[in-house]
Amino acid sequence: MHINRTIALAQAAGFAAIEIEDQLLPRRVAHHVGIEHLVPTEFMVDKIEAAIAARTDPDFIIIARTNARRLHGLDDALRRGEAFAKAGADMVFVFTRNADEMRTVGERLPALLMTFAPPDGFAEFALNQRDLPTLGFRLAASSGTAFAAMVKAVRQSYECLAQSKIDPFLARGEIEREMKAAMTTAGIDRLLEIERRTMKD
Repeated sequence: MHINRTIALAQAAGFAAIEIEDQLLPRRVAHHVGIEHLVPTEFMVDKIEAAIAARTDPDFIIIARTNARRLHGLDDALRRGEAFAKAGADMVFVFTRNADEMRTVGERLPALLMTFAPPDGFAEFALNQRDLPTLGFRLAASSGTAFAAMVKAVRQSYECLAQSKIDPFLARGEIEREMKAAMTTAGIDRLLEIERRTMKD
């Protein structure tokens, strides 16, 4: 029932894809320190099949993810990935950031693949963005790069404000320019038009 509702809501919201993990829900915070609580492979296969049955948009991508590599090793993770692909997942994500293991995943799994970008991006990584498609990888997401950058920028901004210094990230006069750009991205002109049309004062 929950998968059915989740797929319906995701499609209604206009999502292009959804990632379904083989972790116990609600997800444990301990995942972030390397401790996994995985559901059985058979249960995850049932979830994938339920998601496919609930899908009404043929372009909506169902990604099946396993974190088994950290708990049981790469062979178990690959077995799970193979089962997820067989169940009909459009894309499989075997969580590893090890380049040699990613090569093995690409060689072993016939499905389209997803990965996380390395923490520092691909500039110095053993596999570059040209290598990945040849191994079957079609999607590389970042699990925290933008968030980490945002936290650092916010902290630095308030520290500079408290110390009466100009933030080196935003040079003199740049704040207003960036705020205007942010408003444009948020669609302020459209919102203003709605407000003018619907508000009397």
